[in-house]
Amino acid sequence: EALRRLERVVAETVQSRYSEYMIGGSGDHLVAAGLVTERQLQQPASWLRQSLFASLLQRMVPQVPAFRELIPELEVPARVPPLPCPEEEQLGEMGFWSAACLPVEFDGTTFMMAPTGLLIDPSTR
Repeated sequence: EALRRLERVVAETVQSRYSEYMIGGSGDHLVAAGLVTERQLQQPASWLRQSLFASLLQRMVPQVPAFRELIPELEVPARVPPLPCPEEEQLGEMGFWSAACLPVEFDGTTFMMAPTGLLIDPSTR
């Protein structure tokens, strides 16, 4: 029961913080509070909410003895950034490489890798 309560409290806090972010249009207060990084603010909404959840959970557990007993040594591991949005969302259309290719990020640029290992730069079309 305590674990469900913890999840509910954290989820409600995430919703509140995320709503403030969406209404205000700036995530500066989230970054200043150490809840997310600038890079996390650039990620999809679901990623940002998950990052907020992890940060808030990590802060709340040590503050409440019942939660601290449930999770005595909570550590949130570093997360791998999400895959880029589907090509259709990024470019407004579906290209030939989307069906069988995987996204690969290199030097801040996302390429598509064909099953044969060929790298394709989607911006060159």
